[in-house]
Amino acid sequence: MSLFPSVSANNCSRRILVPTFIGHLRPAFQMMFLAAILAGLPAGVRGAGSTEADKDHPAAKKSNLTKEEAAKLAKFIDKVGVERRKKFVESLKARIVDLQKVTGLEEDGAKILEGTVDAAADQLMASWREKFPDRFREISEQQYQMSVDLLFAQLETYAGSAAFVQLDPDEAPAWTAALQKVFNPGQAAAWTRTVAERRETKLGEINDSLSREVDAARAMRLDILLKKTAQIKAALALPKGVGDQLDDLAGRQIDDVMRRLREKSAKTLMALEEEQLHSILKNGGGLNFALSSDEQAEQERAWNAGLAAALPAEDLKRWKDLVAARRDKHIRAYTGVLVSEMDRQVAFTAKQREQIEPLAARLIADEPHLAVKETDPSNFIYGNPSRGFYDAAAKADDRDLSAILDAHQLVQWRRVCEAYRNTYTIAFNNNSNGRGSGSTEDALSTPEDLENKLSDYLQDMEERSRQTIFEEMMLKLDDVSRSANLSPEKIQFLQMAAIGSAEAIFENWKASIEQNIRSNISNNVRVGNLEARLRNIGTYSWGGNAGEDPPRWKRAVETELTAAEREAWKSEIEARGRYQDEAASRYVIARFDGAVDLSVDQWGKLEPIVGGIMKDYHDDIARMFPTASGQRPPWYLQYYGLLPFASLSDKDLEGLLTKEQIEAWMSSMDHTNCASMWQNLKRQHDQRVKQKK
Repeated sequence: MSLFPSVSANNCSRRILVPTFIGHLRPAFQMMFLAAILAGLPAGVRGAGSTEADKDHPAAKKSNLTKEEAAKLAKFIDKVGVERRKKFVESLKARIVDLQKVTGLEEDGAKILEGTVDAAADQLMASWREKFPDRFREISEQQYQMSVDLLFAQLETYAGSAAFVQLDPDEAPAWTAALQKVFNPGQAAAWTRTVAERRETKLGEINDSLSREVDAARAMRLDILLKKTAQIKAALALPKGVGDQLDDLAGRQIDDVMRRLREKSAKTLMALEEEQLHSILKNGGGLNFALSSDEQAEQERAWNAGLAAALPAEDLKRWKDLVAARRDKHIRAYTGVLVSEMDRQVAFTAKQREQIEPLAARLIADEPHLAVKETDPSNFIYGNPSRGFYDAAAKADDRDLSAILDAHQLVQWRRVCEAYRNTYTIAFNNNSNGRGSGSTEDALSTPEDLENKLSDYLQDMEERSRQTIFEEMMLKLDDVSRSANLSPEKIQFLQMAAIGSAEAIFENWKASIEQNIRSNISNNVRVGNLEARLRNIGTYSWGGNAGEDPPRWKRAVETELTAAEREAWKSEIEARGRYQDEAASRYVIARFDGAVDLSVDQWGKLEPIVGGIMKDYHDDIARMFPTASGQRPPWYLQYYGLLPFASLSDKDLEGLLTKEQIEAWMSSMDHTNCASMWQNLKRQHDQRVKQKK
């Protein structure tokens, strides 16, 4: 039953329960309460998700953005474009001076060129605006876990540089026409020769610098892909001749990847100003390691074609079957995570989870950021892949969801996806006091400015935290109402308890949060690093013990609900917990597969082992990584997602993994990170077990 009993997917009439005590609440909680009631109205459902109308927006088509994000991109382009046009004008004027030095162009010719600067700058800007969304899409694909707002903040300076969208003044028709008009044949030849010589010299310096990075990167990538061919050879028991062909294919594949990366990197470096370029050439770091999604797809096609040419038909079919089985395991694991994550924040029934799984599997299969790429295992998502799951969930069609969820749940589904998509730590460009933007040093030049910036941060954190706490309590109310099929009168009583609990939690949290944050940043804070320090603070817990309900809410449930109603809700919570545990276990193995490249048989052998570890340490993990519905992703989607494998020694893994796989895991950064955390977890586990005896 929904929080609002008269609302369903097929019935959008609403009986709104507004208790009289609402007038005694703080204004902020009054607004939240009313927003929660009104959130289920049909008008809110369609507007929250990515709709067909969104896809018709020009910027959305080019950048894979929602309509709202596309509008933000358009504003961002306008903002950055102001500075970009100034730089085009400066570049054109500087080129006129250079032209005069190289060709002896007279003042009359220079004045003609000066007269075309504005027109040429406008033409370059038109081309820049046309190409910008594609370039932004490429960057956002590489940084897909980053919210659009944060990506804009990161790109604000770089996006206006010549390297972001590479354009040459000669691409402006007005400029080239003016050059043809003012140059005599000798001057044209001299300028063409000088440009070619400069380009050749610059490119030579760039290629010399890139060669060192390319060699190291090639060796690393080739080693990864040779492990893939070794797996194929072992799985199919291939003869040496065929195996050698696969190794050759891997070499050609990596050579093509490095050629593409080198060309992209050189193009970017060629567009840099001399000072920037020389700094990179001196210190290294000029190699671009990322392929676009189109390039990755092309690499995948080339790899599959190479396999088809190298392997006999029967062996090729056997390998494709193994790849498909591995992919199915990943899809099953990812499907569990998607359902579990949305269940954690929308509160499904057991029947709804079962109904949503096929839809979630389709969404996962179509989500490119969650794909396992056979051509480049290093592209497997080791880190926090949460964005991919929420992107997949956001693509669910309202009609499919409406057949499973009630109207309030549908609104919450959309709200969760949108909230994650727009999550960013601090909106520094949206200061409440209206102070202008500028460099950090300029904006925070006095202690008063530091204090104002910190106050902005605290105010923003309070507003977002109050809203999150309130939404968590409303989720509990919705869950118990639906699970126990409560009457409107009981729902109204629990509404009061939920809102009172939210306000009490918030007030307790607020009393200590400012002191904690000021203490956190008090050491070595400077004008230039305050924003970075605040960004790194992270998320503060609301307090209390993991999994425990607030006292006021707990008393209300115990006094108002019958034993049968409480048992119905408890059963639903326990079923949800079991589902989440099973999903977590499968996903941890999928993540480990990305680290060591498991066979399907190895995957099957590891499932009961990992499941047993997670069952034994369930309570300890929950205490170490508390997860509230809106505060942070679960532990297995965080930094220590391979924690259970840190409990297994190399001897434990013998017979389960190959020697090479064990060495790869034991020497990995993931193992190093998880090993120390595991020691802490085991110590807590042993203490807990000892106390129970």
